[in-house]
Amino acid sequence: MSKLFVDAQEFERERRNRVKRRRRKKREINERTVNLSNNKFGREVILANMGKRCRCHGISNSCEAMTCWRTLPSFRKVGEILKQSYDNAVQVHVVKKYGRYILRPRNRERHSVGHRFLSFLRMSSDFCATTGRTCEPDKTGPNGCDEMCCERGYVIKTRHVTTKCGCTFTWCCNVTCHACNETRIEHVCL
Repeated sequence: MSKLFVDAQEFERERRNRVKRRRRKKREINERTVNLSNNKFGREVILANMGKRCRCHGISNSCEAMTCWRTLPSFRKVGEILKQSYDNAVQVHVVKKYGRYILRPRNRERHSVGHRFLSFLRMSSDFCATTGRTCEPDKTGPNGCDEMCCERGYVIKTRHVTTKCGCTFTWCCNVTCHACNETRIEHVCL
């Protein structure tokens, strides 16, 4: 059932393409083949990690009869497996063999891909677009300069800013402030 649901988009796209034009582009065939392979991989991850739960029936849980069923793995477990597989994904190209499209690894050292690996056609561009953002050099994690700047480094800039300070409230409806000049040191991603 999940196969029909998840793969429906690929087959619907194929049906629309057939109606629009008889000759499909090679790129669309390649993407469809990789998507179907990755869909199958995801289903197999879930199937391989399903659990089993049982419940006893009878007087005072005497277990005269037992009912068992399969349970889905936790999202965390599936997510961890998929993340590890994503990190080890194989770059492939698609070849037609015996009338079917199959995946072959770009790296000649690998012999097969099959549905045991996540696969991709092209390397993704670098999605790290943090140039010009300020970071904190002493912190680790998302706000730290190493991670936020994608290990490209950062520069230290001195900025002069004017802020409001020494504000006082004057009876009924007035707040008066002084203008204070401040020098800030900022760390900015390259």
